[in-house]
Amino acid sequence: MTRTPMPFLALFALQGCEPEPQDSAIDDSWSLELVSVPAGTFWMGCDTAVDTACDQDEQPFHELQLSGFGILETEVSQAAWQACVDDDGCDELRLPTGAERHPQLPATGVTRSQAQVFCEWAGLRLPTEAEWEKAARGDSGQLYPWGDDRPDCSLANDRGCGRDLLPVRSLDAGASPYGALQMSGNAWEWVSDGYDADFYADSPSEDPTGPELDSLQQLRGTSAYSTAGALRASNRQITVADMTCPLCGLRCAGDLP
Repeated sequence: MTRTPMPFLALFALQGCEPEPQDSAIDDSWSLELVSVPAGTFWMGCDTAVDTACDQDEQPFHELQLSGFGILETEVSQAAWQACVDDDGCDELRLPTGAERHPQLPATGVTRSQAQVFCEWAGLRLPTEAEWEKAARGDSGQLYPWGDDRPDCSLANDRGCGRDLLPVRSLDAGASPYGALQMSGNAWEWVSDGYDADFYADSPSEDPTGPELDSLQQLRGTSAYSTAGALRASNRQITVADMTCPLCGLRCAGDLP
């Protein structure tokens, strides 16, 4: 299957639902807490033996060895982004027209370059695609962060739930095996790799860093306006270089001590 970059602006216009009211009493403090992903092997990509929705660029299903790392428990919140702005480390967040401002909603409307700047400000970095996928699905190749059960609205925030973005600390039942929240649905998340549809066939077996960045960049995790069928942890998404992306946020990673 040939992929083309996602028309994010058109997708955002399809939302067709009102923002879910947010609790004004939610604490507007912020933190950047990492969950630990231990060193070891894991299965990356789409297993055609168990997943009938495999795209060509998710194949072959292959085993990798990764060093241990940490990844943020949650998507980066608007409050955390504002802390970077206040410290003169980041540009002001330019949310899409009509998007809600709330300290605990994800920071969205972020380009890949802006995401990288934030992570560097926080003393972290963008995760590689392989790191992101292991953090999302564990080492056994399960279909979703929570396991193999099909998505529902207690597990992930997708288009079928009829709601806009949720606070970053939501839907504990959908946590990944390492405790990372909302790695499917809610906001797309940038990774450090460029995109090559055939990369998996020749991927290094240890700590792959992916193709060099060029005109195509890569996102993971889907969004609140993705269909349930897209929420699989192996799903890959491309976009053109540094496109402003209304539904795109971020989740940083870091090396373990």
